[in-house]
Amino acid sequence: MLKGTANRIKSYQIPLVYFIDTLLTICEYEHIVIYKENKMDNHEKNEIYRLHAEFCQTLSDANRLLIISELSRGELSVNELVSRLGLRQSNVSKHLAVMRERGLVSTRREGAAIYYSLSDKRISEAIRLLMEAQRDLIEKKRVLSNGINEFALGK
Repeated sequence: MLKGTANRIKSYQIPLVYFIDTLLTICEYEHIVIYKENKMDNHEKNEIYRLHAEFCQTLSDANRLLIISELSRGELSVNELVSRLGLRQSNVSKHLAVMRERGLVSTRREGAAIYYSLSDKRISEAIRLLMEAQRDLIEKKRVLSNGINEFALGK
């Protein structure tokens, strides 16, 4: 079923919802139904995972995560982001361009100003979930480390 959609996927015309929901769910878009992974051939699975990796790679920069954090509170201009984050305007603009190209942010022009917003609120929710998972993993490691230290000290 995915055959013939690769060009649309590569050009990011499928909504961001697709990237977030695809792994284990059914996604419908323009009469295209993408079945659960076990129904896809290896080429299709590889393409899906490549797209997921590209999406995650977009999130793998600390400044982009900061930008997403600010945009999760609402629409902002580049100047407002620069002021809030203490980053250089060129740096913020570069990150926003990448995020826009990959479908994470949307824009709205008002006069000379361009306002940015998250294209899907689930982006910030996904990051929040990842941070919670990371916090829990760190806590488990801390507990394990404390247990090993106590064992080594004979407590």
